[in-house]
This record gives sequence, structure tokens and C-alpha cells, in this order.
Amino acid sequence: MKIAMAHSRIIWPGGAERFILEVSRRLAARHQVTIYVNEYAPAATYPGFAKLPIVAIPTWQWANTRLKEDVIFTNTHSPNLLAYCNKNVAYCFHSFMNDPGKNRPDKVLQRFLDREAMKRNQRIIAYSKFAASIFQTSYHRPVTDMLYYGIDPDFFNLPTSTGDYALYVGRIEPGKGLDRLVAWWQHIDYDLALVGNGDPAYIRSLKQYNNPRVTFLGTKFGEELAKIYQNSRFFVFLPYAEALGIVALEAMAAAKPVIAANAGGPAETIIHGTTGFLVNSEEEFRRAATHLITSEQTCQDMGEAGRQHVQQFTWDNVARRIEQIGQQMVES
Repeated sequence: MKIAMAHSRIIWPGGAERFILEVSRRLAARHQVTIYVNEYAPAATYPGFAKLPIVAIPTWQWANTRLKEDVIFTNTHSPNLLAYCNKNVAYCFHSFMNDPGKNRPDKVLQRFLDREAMKRNQRIIAYSKFAASIFQTSYHRPVTDMLYYGIDPDFFNLPTSTGDYALYVGRIEPGKGLDRLVAWWQHIDYDLALVGNGDPAYIRSLKQYNNPRVTFLGTKFGEELAKIYQNSRFFVFLPYAEALGIVALEAMAAAKPVIAANAGGPAETIIHGTTGFLVNSEEEFRRAATHLITSEQTCQDMGEAGRQHVQQFTWDNVARRIEQIGQQMVES
């Protein structure tokens, strides 16, 4: 098959970008895969994209561009406008539409085009039950396929150890709940490392807490990132409405307990009291963090349980399922 992966902007290392990279390079061993974007920043995202064919399409051309591929997997709202001129288009629902200024005429038109395009998709793929429910409520059509993200197999091979700092990995943005994480950390006397980049103004606002225990490390990849996971004691993740949270899966694969907000995708993948803690308040968060800081045995037990739990989440399985969906679209 000729397969197209379409995404608005590959300009940071996020979950959707990781999905496109891992699935594309696996499918490329058996099919012809091309990635279509309207913006690509190779120095700011996963290095592996440099080995894949990437074609630029201006944002305003998505709706009237006809691609040569047999099947198309769109991963954000604007590229999904390809459904107007192409058949066999599956929409992969990774995140929710950010809609500031929703009453502006251009935004009203954008939402109309988005909803009409969704009616034309042959398949709708969601990556958690939470994401599926949000999609169905928003678009009044069912999700056809549900599958979780995979995990880099190298995380499973990291030596187990109980490190000496808490860790967050991901984009530095408001939706990830970093404002409350940094605020709540003011009352915890322990090191916290934040890995990732984002809007400089938002990062400056977080640094205004002036907590010497909180360190911003910027974006890390590959062996360097794996080592940071390995040397941490536990992982913290407090997003407000995360569709899944691949970083929490990676942390469990690295044998680290996870403290996460009891909402969205993380509530589906973390087993409370076994692989980590799901928290609903600052008090619960502080209690969970204190327990992991003071109990090495709990860190080890939860880490081992987490690694066992996430064995089911592999990119090979995800790629095979995407391949099956593509073949089914062609055959139909």
C-alpha cells in the first residue's frame, strides 16, 4: 500500500508526533509511507523523522489537495480537511481542538469545515476510552477503532534503580497542569526535574516560583532521556484533560511509580495503589509524593508492577492495527 500520514506541525516531541514516527517507520518496512505536514522543525522534534519522506502542504491547501496514496491517516484537524478530496481517510483523534476566539468568523468557518470533514472520514481512531467519549460527544458520531499508544522497547531494558529526584517529561504548556505541579511542589522538600520545552513566557511564569528544588532541563532524546528516566525515583503527571499520556506509560516501562491526576487517559492506564497513585487534590498529591520519597520498597514494588502492566503497549501492535485498518479501507 501507499500510505499517507498527515499532521499540521511536527515542531516538538509530543505524543501524536511519536505515534506518527513509530508507526511510519514500522510500516515503511512493508509499504510506501509519506508524511505530509504544513510545518516541520527537524531540530526541535524526534531525530528519527529525518529518515522518513516528508512533504510540505500549506495550511490553506489541505481541503483541495488530492494525494496519490491508497489510504490517509490524518492526525490533527487541519490535515483532516483532506477528507474533502480524498477517499479512504481515517482520522486519528489525539487531542482536542484549541479554539480561542471561537466567535470570530474565521473560527466559525473552521469549526464548520472540521465537522463536515469528520462526516466524510471512513474510520475514526481514538487512543483512550476518555478520548473516544469526548469525540463522540463533540461530533455525534461513534469512534470506529480504539487502541492505546505503544512504548519504546528500550525502556523495558533499563536497569531498575531507585533514583533521587521526581520527574516530569513532556511539553511545557498549561494543559499539562504544570502550574499546579510547580505550585504544589513548593511544599515538598525534594528535587523535581522537568524535561521538555514550550512557550518561553509560560516557562518564565513557572520559574517565578523561584524554587531551587525545581530544575528545567529542556528537551532530551534517546539515551540521554532514557538515563534521566532510569535515575529518577518516580514520575509526576498532572494534566487537566489528557487523552492518554504516553510519558506515563514510558515511566512505568522504566519501572517508575507514577503519580497522576485522576482524570482522562492516565486514569485508564495507571492502577491506583499498584503501579502508582491517582490523585484528586493537592493533599492527596503531597501524601503520595511523601510516601514515595520515604519508602524505597514501595518505589521498587510499584515500579516492578508498572513494568509488568505495560508490557501490552507495544508500537509493533499499534502499527499492525493501523496496517489492518488501512487494508480494510482499501478493500471496502
